[in-house]
Amino acid sequence: CNHSNSRCDDAGVCRCDPGWEGEQCERCVPMPGCRHGYCQQPWQCNCQAGWGGRFCDKDLSVCVEKQPCRHGATCVMEDGGDYACVCPEGFYGRNCERRAGPCHQRRPPCKNGGRCEDADGFAAELTCRCLAGFTGRRCEADVDDCLMAPCANGATCLDGVNRFSCVCPPGFSGRFCTVNLDDCVSRPCLNGGRCIDRAGGFRCICQPGFTGTTCQ
Repeated sequence: CNHSNSRCDDAGVCRCDPGWEGEQCERCVPMPGCRHGYCQQPWQCNCQAGWGGRFCDKDLSVCVEKQPCRHGATCVMEDGGDYACVCPEGFYGRNCERRAGPCHQRRPPCKNGGRCEDADGFAAELTCRCLAGFTGRRCEADVDDCLMAPCANGATCLDGVNRFSCVCPPGFSGRFCTVNLDDCVSRPCLNGGRCIDRAGGFRCICQPGFTGTTCQ
């Protein structure tokens, strides 16, 4: 047994100290999660050539071999083992793959949540993809949802953003004011008169000797 890293029990078996392993406790245990590294003392993660990061899991050769940065950008390795691209003027993105085209402005050109598209900056002009309820070259206009006159029976249409609401006249209900309310439910006809429901109103058929709108 390696007496500096273990002890030998009565059966002649090496019992390793924490951080050591092997038949004679001759090997140190690297840091858990260490991928491309080795140890000289327990729990170390000394990186092999070409690897970096706390767990030696960052490929330091990425700038040279993979050359991820585009359009003449400079690739630099960061302390954590990751890479970063220093983009030339007019380009941006993780790998400087996007050009600062028509969409790349200080203020978003598309209004009301519209999505700007310019082929990653290479289009001559931008295109705005509007959210539902908006229209116009820059999505600046609210679509009038009342243009198609969706409310029936003389109801008033109130325009909203990608929606509308109907203010129904007396005697009607429902989203489009198409439901005729039963005006006879309240029994408006007096003195035994018979009520007949009509669109937006009612008619009373009075008993002999009575007259008036409600046979009063």
